[in-house]
Amino acid sequence: TLIGNPNVGGGSGLPLNATLNEVDDFLGVEVEGVLTWHMYPGVDVDLIGSVIFAGDGLTDLLEEQAALVLGNTTVDRGSASSTPWAVQGRMIIYIDDFFKGE
Repeated sequence: TLIGNPNVGGGSGLPLNATLNEVDDFLGVEVEGVLTWHMYPGVDVDLIGSVIFAGDGLTDLLEEQAALVLGNTTVDRGSASSTPWAVQGRMIIYIDDFFKGE
């Protein structure tokens, strides 16, 4: 919702008069992998990892948003992480298989 929107103020902790520049550069690429364990028939546990290789557009957008939230008038180029990452877990229970007990 922030990309190319000249009036983003008031949302996400931004001041009411906040504006962001339009992003013309490449945003980035996300790479995600999932490792699945079949714990019991009908019960799976997943470990999910992802990394984002941020392009100039995403880096600029994050830096501008941070400057607006902090009330800075200048943007500190180079302060945003260029490789954000995440790890999460998920348990999936397939009700039919779980109760059948195959």
